[in-house]
Amino acid sequence: MFIRVTEGEIVSRKMSRKEKVLELFKPDQTGESDWVSIDAVIAADIGWTKNGNLRRGIAFGLDEYYWETERKSGPRSEVTALRMVGFNQDETFKQTISASVKLHFTTILHCNFSLLPVPLQDREIDHRYGHKNHPDYIELYNSNEQKNEHFQLIHRSLNLQKREMCKQCVETENRPAHPELGFVEGDEKHSKNFPCNGCYLAEPERYRP
Repeated sequence: MFIRVTEGEIVSRKMSRKEKVLELFKPDQTGESDWVSIDAVIAADIGWTKNGNLRRGIAFGLDEYYWETERKSGPRSEVTALRMVGFNQDETFKQTISASVKLHFTTILHCNFSLLPVPLQDREIDHRYGHKNHPDYIELYNSNEQKNEHFQLIHRSLNLQKREMCKQCVETENRPAHPELGFVEGDEKHSKNFPCNGCYLAEPERYRP
């Protein structure tokens, strides 16, 4: 793929993962696609591993669509093909970050956890609050209501760790304590309202001197 930067000057640009997925699946105006084999996914250099490809039924992180899987033998067996089966209208799956928030974070240079500079290729804008189904955080999924403070810039590797810790927290309803400081608000048990508030994964600023 190419992008024009000045008149008469062409610079090659590496396709994003989302662009590769859309080019391969070619969803129609209703958000539906034909079946695409995992062999074709791998050949398209989209990336496919034995684990971690699907999160809550969403493939490749593209939560704009509903996905359907074809498996080798049973519900937990190897995925052999995928297809899109329409646009996802569930608010709890909409994790699009608004353009204004993205613009704000172009001015942020340091990871909100490590406080170290984040190389361009490792930058990720993180939804602070990992309890994504909780009604108190539903505004995060409406791009018209998003605010800069709902997000933080962190290294990709830390975001992957945080994602897994948040997933376990939601499943067990036990919040992780800061290794040295415990909790600045609440305790390990989820509160009825705003359960992520005071967690060091969501609000690391509150744990600094």
